Amino acid sequence: QQPYKSWLLDVSTDVKRKIMSNAVDAVKDFNPKVALEALNCVEILVRHHKHDFLPLANMTFDVLLGELCDFKGGIRDRSLQVLLELVCKMSIHVVFQHVKSNVSHKNQHVKEGLLAVITRLQDMHGSDHLRTSVSAQTMCTTLSVLLTDAHVDTRHLAVTTLAGLYPTYGEDLVDALSRCDLPPAQNKVTMKALLEQRQRAPPLISPARFHRPLQPFEASMPFVDSPTLHSPRDSFRSESPAASGKPSALDGV
Repeated sequence: QQPYKSWLLDVSTDVKRKIMSNAVDAVKDFNPKVALEALNCVEILVRHHKHDFLPLANMTFDVLLGELCDFKGGIRDRSLQVLLELVCKMSIHVVFQHVKSNVSHKNQHVKEGLLAVITRLQDMHGSDHLRTSVSAQTMCTTLSVLLTDAHVDTRHLAVTTLAGLYPTYGEDLVDALSRCDLPPAQNKVTMKALLEQRQRAPPLISPARFHRPLQPFEASMPFVDSPTLHSPRDSFRSESPAASGKPSALDGV
């Protein structure tokens, strides 16, 4: 990839745009060698030429998602890698519109790729941005399609993905899930996963969301939203909603 990188960084804007368009088209080539080289090129363009590439972002998203249908595992895997790189450069709102539009896709690899996209949104944009861009109810309603998918592997991955969102949404996610009208068996499995996640990783949101008032010495403390950071507030994240005495949809699961 190094020769691509050094050469592409020096070309004019007009040439760059032509390369971008041709590279995206070449991703769909039937020759796997051509497709893989095109994917390498697209990845470099996305990574190092974000602003020039953004006008092609929506089209590229659709092309890369379509390549997840390829019968060759190498093409699928590389396409997903580049797709997740692209997602990092796009707004949450735009990406989630793509997710909603394709969540009922017939191909299992596409649906599982969308779940990977949701996880990447949380990892790259952070809990605050994801929570304010996509409500807990919208997230649950979208994922409920995959929670009831015909493929057991897709259902399992959807449960894991939803549980991984608990630190972002907290009990709002539980409340939203209870309104999704899942089949009883699937609802029980999903609620159990949320309960386990709640015990492992409490929400990275204000303690007020845990239905208890802030203590005087907490009120002036900055809130830390990154799981890689540590603050005195971390000691209060271990308190579960159940500890507050207010019933939760997870109680009794």
